[in-house]
Amino acid sequence: MIKVDAKYVFLDVVGYTTYNIENQATIVESIEGIVKGAISDCYFLGSFSSPVYYLPTGDGTCIVLENETEDDQHMKVALSVLKRIFKYNASATVKFEARIGVNENKDIAYYDINGNRNFAGRGINYASRIMSLADGGQILVGAAVFERLADTSAYQNKFKDFPVSIRHDRTITVYQFIDKTIEYLNCDKPSRI
Repeated sequence: MIKVDAKYVFLDVVGYTTYNIENQATIVESIEGIVKGAISDCYFLGSFSSPVYYLPTGDGTCIVLENETEDDQHMKVALSVLKRIFKYNASATVKFEARIGVNENKDIAYYDINGNRNFAGRGINYASRIMSLADGGQILVGAAVFERLADTSAYQNKFKDFPVSIRHDRTITVYQFIDKTIEYLNCDKPSRI
């Protein structure tokens, strides 16, 4: 086990259990291609300085950028995922939406029971909890991401804050990324907040 700087893009499919099993299989296969395509987009647009790990979650994926030095690479990945889902839905028979939580932290990297790289700590835990508060097409971020990006020209005045209660009677502030010029980004207030 070692401590690493980890940036997380945690996503899942909204209403996944309402689809029949054939459609669930189609969605999981599609989301895997969309996620890998989003990573390719970001490699193409810039350079990753880090390894990328995919942690399957059943109805979604947690993308981990380990020791990534570019401040907003996780946001670029999240936006690319939403853009690719939007394009996919334009012609797909089985349409779906995803919700995304973005976070970062110094967490523990380790090898799990299957010998795969995995991560543990507040960063990944909060990424999951933050994601669970979003609606389809929304990106919610943790405080560390907000603090890093809020004063940069690309993200200034593009976050709305919400104090929320999470497990174990903890209250945290989550931030919704809002940019009404992006047609595939849902800028409505999250219904769970």
